[in-house]
Amino acid sequence: AFFAYGPAMAEAVAAARARGMDAQRARHYEDRAALIEELIAFVGRGDVVLIKGSRGMQMEEAVEALLSRSART
Repeated sequence: AFFAYGPAMAEAVAAARARGMDAQRARHYEDRAALIEELIAFVGRGDVVLIKGSRGMQMEEAVEALLSRSART
């Protein structure tokens, strides 16, 4: 799956969909909290997650949320 955040990533999601990626698996978010909420719901035990973003995008919040969830399960 491809979860993308921020205005610059809208084109990347559109390109993934244009090349055949299902819209449910290629998702774009303008709101970081919404991204994190859906990412937590999507990720399952044993999944591998790559989080890439600039410091300005504050993606460490997503990492912290996933780690917190993992510690609870």
